[in-house]
Amino acid sequence: MTIEYDVSEQDHVNLYLYHAEHSPRAQKASWRWFCGYAVLLFAGVFWNAARNNFHAGAIFGGSFISFMLMLLSLLAYPKLYNRIYSRQIKKHISEGKNNDFIGHQKMTLKEDCIEGISPNTTAYTKYSAVEKIGCGYNCIFVYIGAIKAYIIPLSAFESDTLRDAFLALLTEKTGVAPTGLPPAPG
Repeated sequence: MTIEYDVSEQDHVNLYLYHAEHSPRAQKASWRWFCGYAVLLFAGVFWNAARNNFHAGAIFGGSFISFMLMLLSLLAYPKLYNRIYSRQIKKHISEGKNNDFIGHQKMTLKEDCIEGISPNTTAYTKYSAVEKIGCGYNCIFVYIGAIKAYIIPLSAFESDTLRDAFLALLTEKTGVAPTGLPPAPG
């Protein structure tokens, strides 16, 4: 089975965002940041209460404000994180030549390997090298390393049937089941 598609800069950004959401290490780092933020907020409450001789109003007022800030950050953090992270990735991409992973691509699922063709390179990847198949952000990510993956936009498939046939064949060849159900293209 052969598919041809175009990978955009946004598709590449989506790979990193998907990885950040599904990587245990990235989730742990995010959780540490959030816990550190909570400690700082409650340290501020304690400092304010101590400054006011632990007056009940100061404790309650500071706790309420801290709770509201925590709730606000809990709601705003994912969007803010994605926006900042997306900008960093786009800056990284703009630093050099990127026509090997952005632009027109061709992938063929051969009998014994995946053949990936970009404007400057041809890569052959054994099916045993596929670590994970992820579906999200309107893409299918075929991981062949911790952060290295083939990026296939769902727009590469003319129908759900072709997409499902591709995923079924890839799963059969690799023995790796896809995580996440891709939404319908278009």
